Amino acid sequence: MTFNKSISIKALRVLSLFVATSSLLLSGIVPANAAGATPLYLSFENHDPLRNVAVQDGSFGGARSELVRSTNTADGLPSQVLSFTKGSEPWSGALLHTSASSPARLLDSTRYLITLDFFSRDYLPSPLSVKVEDPRNNSVQKVLQVVPGHNRLTFDMSTGSGWNPDIAYSTLIIFPNFDIGDGTYSGTPAIPFAYQTYEIDNVSIAGGTIADQGTAFAKATPTVLTFEADDSIGKLAVGSLSNEKPAGSFGNAISSIETSPAGGTGGNALKIEKSANAETWAGVLLLKFDKSTTRITSGAYPQVSFNYYSPVANSPTRIELQQDDRRSGKTVVVPKGWSQVTID
Repeated sequence: MTFNKSISIKALRVLSLFVATSSLLLSGIVPANAAGATPLYLSFENHDPLRNVAVQDGSFGGARSELVRSTNTADGLPSQVLSFTKGSEPWSGALLHTSASSPARLLDSTRYLITLDFFSRDYLPSPLSVKVEDPRNNSVQKVLQVVPGHNRLTFDMSTGSGWNPDIAYSTLIIFPNFDIGDGTYSGTPAIPFAYQTYEIDNVSIAGGTIADQGTAFAKATPTVLTFEADDSIGKLAVGSLSNEKPAGSFGNAISSIETSPAGGTGGNALKIEKSANAETWAGVLLLKFDKSTTRITSGAYPQVSFNYYSPVANSPTRIELQQDDRRSGKTVVVPKGWSQVTID
């Protein structure tokens, strides 16, 4: 049996999610990695543009992270640090930096050191694990022993488990009191779990100094796609997606701008046609922003909403946001005819 399904989208309102390279729906396109690492430094002071990464995006496994003033420093002088409290899972940790911010590549064949200050309240020595990974989950991990009190540590990631200098690692993760399997580690094992709190400060990546504090996240800008004649962004979704074309259809779907079906708000709509030779996952990449200037969503703007026409009832529709190879999405079931869909 042959069939056609034509779906119409009207007035896509983006109030959005991941820092770009963000795209709505699956693209399969990954931006080229930087040729070499750029030194980066995390001070966690108020003038550090990236100080909130671990607080807003990073803690996992039931952990909690916050920025606090502390005197648990090498010189005993007050400094703002990242205070990290273990969660319910022994592998709980914090994401300290991700390529959602600049630079995209953290380490390379000549710059592979990560240094940091670490204060431990543990009563015995314990392991501290550091992991860097790329969007395809290639990773390298290194574990060092820390002692109670202040530690100044240097992680030579080139000696860590999984090191490959050709991989553009873009995310830095830390796991206090946890050994993630570095084959070269010979220190003490993790101590009994007790929701311990640690402090992290002065993180230097690839030789970064206080002058290398990176750039702030791009900002989410509320955006409306109307698909009318004056909508230059909406028109980019027409036609097939390619390396040269930042938006468009994929999986043999066909996208065009047509007059809206009756019963809606009128005007034009984006038509998505899934013919007999289309893949089941066929769709349209609607929008792609330059990661250096615009992100699709943020804490203040977490939603995507649109008017949607389906020719059949109970039609599952998948909405995805993407950064590099990482995706977040939700599937909704829409009725026949027009409906308004809002994804938080």
